Amino acid sequence: MALPSSGGFTHAGHMVIGTTPASLSAARKHVHSVAREHFSEDEAQDILIAVGEAISNAYRHGTPNRELGLIYVDWNYRGNTLTVSVKDEGPGLPPGSCLLTTDTALGLGRGFDIIRKTVDDFHIENDHGVKLVLKKRARRELRIRS
Repeated sequence: MALPSSGGFTHAGHMVIGTTPASLSAARKHVHSVAREHFSEDEAQDILIAVGEAISNAYRHGTPNRELGLIYVDWNYRGNTLTVSVKDEGPGLPPGSCLLTTDTALGLGRGFDIIRKTVDDFHIENDHGVKLVLKKRARRELRIRS
């Protein structure tokens, strides 16, 4: 459901998920359903891929205690842009880390590379865990589905 706002339509939400496969899948599916309301199918698929990588990264690297760990997923669609953030409760990245490099020999950074290729803007916040912030702009006119 999209709500009118001064800048067009706003569609926002928040999920706190555990680290079970069902919870991770539910979060990916929910954000994908939001994307499908506002984007072409190809764009919604890109968002699903990027959000899936961000959630997988939070699970793999940011939940040291898999039984108790939580992942926070927020989304906000405003105007023609969807912003999604995925935050974990892990130790964060070491100071001075080169956050967006890919070391395929070690299997590091592949998710960041995929995210970078599927969204328009991507940045990392490193404070009490890692927060990945993804932005995708719609390439077509906004059509609200009822």
